[in-house]
Amino acid sequence: MEEAAIVQRHPLERGRNLYALVSPGHHHHHVICRQCGRIERLPGCDSSRIEAAARQRGFSDLTHIMEVYGTCPTCLKKSHV
Repeated sequence: MEEAAIVQRHPLERGRNLYALVSPGHHHHHVICRQCGRIERLPGCDSSRIEAAARQRGFSDLTHIMEVYGTCPTCLKKSHV
């Protein structure tokens, strides 16, 4: 399904992968809680500055992978109890 562009693979920490349905023209990333594993989709992607810097260095056919990790509000509350 990944090769057919039906799903997009998002590599995660510890060798796991998240697969999300592909929406044409829509690229997104996720925020993932390191404590409980909660995953939320982040709106859009603003990689234009990074890709422009790569193009200035002569790179082409660019793509990127980025996921954000942290502690969700629920886990943060539990750790302060």
